[in-house]
Amino acid sequence: MKSLKESIIDSFDNTSNNILEDDNYKKYGMNPSKVKENSDGTIDYNGDVDLNDKDLTEIPFKFNYVKGTFDCGSNKKLTSLEGCPKEVGGDFMCSGCESLLSLEGGPERVNGGFNCSACKKLKNLIGAPSYVEDDFNCDWCESLTSLEGCTKNIDGDFSCYNCKKLRSLKGCPSYVGGGFTCRHNAKGFTEEDVEQECAVDGYIDV
Repeated sequence: MKSLKESIIDSFDNTSNNILEDDNYKKYGMNPSKVKENSDGTIDYNGDVDLNDKDLTEIPFKFNYVKGTFDCGSNKKLTSLEGCPKEVGGDFMCSGCESLLSLEGGPERVNGGFNCSACKKLKNLIGAPSYVEDDFNCDWCESLTSLEGCTKNIDGDFSCYNCKKLRSLKGCPSYVGGGFTCRHNAKGFTEEDVEQECAVDGYIDV
């Protein structure tokens, strides 16, 4: 049985660790009271997570579920999405991550829109979510040569505008509930090109 002194020391040590953890969450604009720490080392967050333009080289926590929006965009040194939540209740944004090499490690399900625009080193979309409820945007990805890996069914709009090396729509969504935009790419796509690959309920902008 622990002595009173040992119990006090243990209590102090645990409090110190919690304070350090809380400060770490606060450093990234997160409210510690909205964090649920899981037994596998991941965390759930009951709100929005804004890691935009924080000069990150990696995602600072291992997320599991985020109830709101998750934004890790404009981190020009970020090379991987490892640590991102597996499911996002709102939008997911990693746009402007100029060093990002792959979408692998990112969310599997996004209950909002998905935006990976202006990720200059992305060559394909492997690792994209299996489910996106709203829009999917991969505009201005200047190294993108393939849409392989793209989410297959999108209820919102799909856009691959101004991807200067993109010559094929192979791998694009098979269904888009909104509009499909694919202008200013390496190849001038036609409406027929789009219709061969995708059932579009809305407009086609070529």
